[in-house]
Amino acid sequence: MTAALAVGLVGSLVGGAVAPAAAAESQTVIESTDFTWSYLDDGTDPAAGADSPDAWAAPEFDDAAWPTATGPFGAVRGELAELSGGFMPATLLSQYQSGSTTNVPAFFFRSTLTLTEADLAAAQSITADLRYDDAVSLFVNGVYVGGGHDDELQASAQRNTEFGGSNMSAPLLERVEIPTEVLTAGDNVLALRLHNGRASSSDIYVDLERLTISTELTWEQQLRESSISNVILGVGATEDSRNLVWYTDDAHSTAPVVELVEASQLQDGEFPATGATVFTAELIDTERALQGNSRGFEANVNKVVFEGLAPDTAYAYRIGDGDQWLGQWTFTTETGGDEWSFFFTGDPQIGAASGHRGANPMERSWVADSWGWNDTMEVATATYPEIRTHVSAGDQVESSRPAVLDSAQNRTEVEYLGYSYPEALKTLQNAPTLGNHDYYTGGRETYQQHYHLANFDGETWNNWWGQGNVLFLHLNTEFHYPAGIDYPSAFDIHDAWMTQVLEEQGDKYQHHIVVMHRPLYSVGPHSVSGTTTNVRDTFVPLLNKHGIDALLTGHDHTYTRSHIVDGFHPGTYTGLSWEGGSGEIIDLGTGADAPDEVFLTGTQMVSIVANSASGSKYYDIQDAAHPHTAVQNQDFMRSYTVVDVDSCSLTYRTHRAEAHGDLALNSIVDEVRVNVASAAPTLEAPAGLTVLQSEAAGLDLLDGVEYTVCDAEKFPVEITGENDDAGDRAAVIDPELLDQPQTVTYTIAAGTAWEVSVEREVTVVADPIETPIETPIETPDETDDPIETDVPGETPGETGTPDDAQTPGSAQDDPAEAGTAPVGAKPTDGGLASTGAELPMPVLVAGVAALLAGALLLRRRAQAGEDQ
Repeated sequence: MTAALAVGLVGSLVGGAVAPAAAAESQTVIESTDFTWSYLDDGTDPAAGADSPDAWAAPEFDDAAWPTATGPFGAVRGELAELSGGFMPATLLSQYQSGSTTNVPAFFFRSTLTLTEADLAAAQSITADLRYDDAVSLFVNGVYVGGGHDDELQASAQRNTEFGGSNMSAPLLERVEIPTEVLTAGDNVLALRLHNGRASSSDIYVDLERLTISTELTWEQQLRESSISNVILGVGATEDSRNLVWYTDDAHSTAPVVELVEASQLQDGEFPATGATVFTAELIDTERALQGNSRGFEANVNKVVFEGLAPDTAYAYRIGDGDQWLGQWTFTTETGGDEWSFFFTGDPQIGAASGHRGANPMERSWVADSWGWNDTMEVATATYPEIRTHVSAGDQVESSRPAVLDSAQNRTEVEYLGYSYPEALKTLQNAPTLGNHDYYTGGRETYQQHYHLANFDGETWNNWWGQGNVLFLHLNTEFHYPAGIDYPSAFDIHDAWMTQVLEEQGDKYQHHIVVMHRPLYSVGPHSVSGTTTNVRDTFVPLLNKHGIDALLTGHDHTYTRSHIVDGFHPGTYTGLSWEGGSGEIIDLGTGADAPDEVFLTGTQMVSIVANSASGSKYYDIQDAAHPHTAVQNQDFMRSYTVVDVDSCSLTYRTHRAEAHGDLALNSIVDEVRVNVASAAPTLEAPAGLTVLQSEAAGLDLLDGVEYTVCDAEKFPVEITGENDDAGDRAAVIDPELLDQPQTVTYTIAAGTAWEVSVEREVTVVADPIETPIETPIETPDETDDPIETDVPGETPGETGTPDDAQTPGSAQDDPAEAGTAPVGAKPTDGGLASTGAELPMPVLVAGVAALLAGALLLRRRAQAGEDQ
């Protein structure tokens, strides 16, 4: 056995942070080169004939005959060479079995670690970072403590001679927590078993990069340290409900209880003594967790429904076991209006552990995935604290093993532990989507337990829910097969489900959004796969038939925004080009030239494919000249999307959830406003209009025009005409142009695909001529005072008529004097101005005489006053 490596925790050098929350108070970091290993690489089973296949890892096993060296260990096609990712072995392994080019299936390594009693007493956590290709298992003092991609191998009695692992192109990193209880004061044996993925694998690699002993809990321990876990607040079957699910251990499962109260009733954050709605065991659905004890304690899964919730109201809830409260959280319901927003994320896939090209303190592991996922949701909710809803595109976890009770080797539950850790999963209403990793055999039942799905259909595994003006349809893309001899096609079954849901619910919501895991229009490696072709065969015609114009997907671990597509199927990629495509693409520009606003009509659609929200896995963009792509991005950074909803549109704004180089935190990957087809304006041609000249200037040209528009401020009705004056409606028609039809044009959303325009004719006519009512002028009768005149030779006060005066009403030869003055006749000098009305001549003469008489009388009275 190799010499023991002694370490001392007390007074040791403080290294880098282990947990993301804070740097360790004191920790020791042992690097790879500090370990000397005994190793076996001849293809034999070191435990052959023993009672256990792991006997070789026990402290008493004799490895004196094994060669010794320091790591990393590896080979590339039998030689000491650099592996993909830049990993260079220091010690060459005998990759091939003797006399052949067939790989050795497994390699074995042993070293020792010496700890003192003081070290063990101070240690809160001990972790080993293992870099490997293709699978690795770690033992301490003969006890298996964890590994990477070794679940199936560790479950096999022949594991020491079997191939298995990830077969990834580059070595992966797995962080394994070493329980302090398996360690002793003195020498401790560390043992590694490394596997080739297959007989023809090109490379092999293993390195215990570092072993960290800390006085602080690790991030993983923070995840595990709880009597209650997997608390997820889900969308409800109705807008005024929420579905809650949580896990508890046996010790806290005997009397589950939940209390709900409006947050305004909390007193210094504490629940009031009375007034809360109480849910006890009779109202809580509790069952045994299918994959119990996979992380040491979970036993029961519990579900309850909150109903009758008021819109735009904050609530607090707390979960207990009858004796103590295990956790308390708050959430706020949506406003219920037409303008709101929600988060959309892609593939957290906790446990994939192959990404993290950006900054992550734990690099590649399920713990790192959990950290990245939590960080993304913290960034999103801090940036948009007003958002209350989260939608996931699927593949919430990586593992999808069969449900096995008390199986410590099953990773599914620890991955769900990491997925459900973020506070946002407890305070937003969450809507998951079934991904292929969630659906694999055995995983789907666990998926059902971890979520309380609203309006779930057991045949298709689809579900729906509604919020505000949006109907969400979550479709199971694992069900995508053509018809068989004794069963219908997936299209027919999905179609029947969608038809029923839309008939019953469709008219209640303006927007119909489909969320599904596998994409139709992506750019990663899945975009050219045969499975994706089958998915397109089923779902392209399905979504087109039902007029879906918003599609949210994931699965391909790259970001993609499609062009406007209408029933488009790219066909099959031959390696050089796409063959057999159908449907239509509206290409308005790609990359930097892609529009930031588009308008849909008919059955057109835009698709968004989300990149990884946790950093667990990224794919390179496939070089296949994808015809459907408007915007594509892969900068290997975690991201999240905000979807803004209003009565006209859905705006997709995708942010980076981390900073790297010149790319800032929350910088924009892509943003586009999609004006949906259901909101396109309508405008009916109005009837022709005749208007009086006096009313033309103040005419409301919209009066009688029938139209619909989702946002009258953004899309006003524009009115133009032959006399258009810079858009002034009052000047669209010419009021001086009489009896001639003038064309007026009405337009909405001019210059866009939504543009609609109609014309009408407006005719201006002269106002009608009004005839005033005739009022006769009275003449003095004989009983009135005589009219005084100032005619020379007449005695004042005498009455008389001048010789040349005509008697009113006397006949004359001139018809103009004796009859009626023609309309519009020019008045004579000294006469009355023409009013345009017909007045009898005697009345005119009498009026003149009366005026003259009155004037003379006033003059004489004035003279009399002067004489006095």
